[in-house]
Amino acid sequence: MVLERKLHTSDQVGLVMQYITLDGENGYPGTMTITANFVLDNDGKFTISYTGKSDKTTLFNPSNHTYFNLSGDAERLIDHHVLKINADEYAALNKHGIPTGKLPWVTDTPFDFRDPVEVGPQIANIKGGLHHGFVLNDTPYPQVELLDRISGRKVTMRTNAPAVVVSSATNYRDDRYRLNGGKPMRSQLGLSLQAQKLPDAIHHKEFGSIIIEPNIPVTYQTAYRFSNIYDV
Repeated sequence: MVLERKLHTSDQVGLVMQYITLDGENGYPGTMTITANFVLDNDGKFTISYTGKSDKTTLFNPSNHTYFNLSGDAERLIDHHVLKINADEYAALNKHGIPTGKLPWVTDTPFDFRDPVEVGPQIANIKGGLHHGFVLNDTPYPQVELLDRISGRKVTMRTNAPAVVVSSATNYRDDRYRLNGGKPMRSQLGLSLQAQKLPDAIHHKEFGSIIIEPNIPVTYQTAYRFSNIYDV
C-alpha cells in the first residue's frame, strides 16, 4: 500500500492508504482499487474503513489481523482477559481448520461468549485453540468487548461486517516476529478480533456473498474504542 494522504483536525488524526491490484494478480479477476482509512479520535476510538472497487466481478473480504494484549506486559498471556461476543452461532471447522459450512449454536459449548467470560478456560476446551468465526447479532451495542481487569484496559468493537474471526494464537511461535524487547511472539500472547465476512464464504452460500460487481464500491468499517474501567 502507498500513503495517499494524511488527516489531521482538532479532534482526530489519520492516514489514507491505497493499493491497486492488477487484473489476474494472485488469480483474482479485475483491476481493483482498495482504499484503507485509519482514523484515531480524541475519545479513544480507532476506526478502520476499507473500500474496494473493481472493473470486473471479483471477490472482496478485507480485514485486519491485529492481536490485542491489554495487559501492557509482553510476558503475560491473555488467558485472564475477559471476552464478550454478541453472537449466537459460530463457524465449525474441520481437522484442517477449514470451515465445514455448518453454523452451530454456541449454547452449551466453549464458544459461548454471550456473557463475559475469561478466555483461558474456554480455549482449554477447544482443540487447537480459538481460530473461529462468529456470526454477529444485529445490536446497537458493541458487538465485541475485551477487558483486562488487572490493568483496567478495555476495547470494544463495532462493525458493519457480519462476522468476527477470533484467534488466540494457540500453539503459535515464530521467531521472525518480535515484540518490544526483542522477544518472539508465542502461544496465547494476544487475541485477534478480525471483523469480516466468514472465511471460505465463496464455498458456502449460507455465509453470505463476498462477490462484488464491476464499478460498484463496497465499504466495510470497524471501530475499536479503547478505555479504562478505573478512570473516573
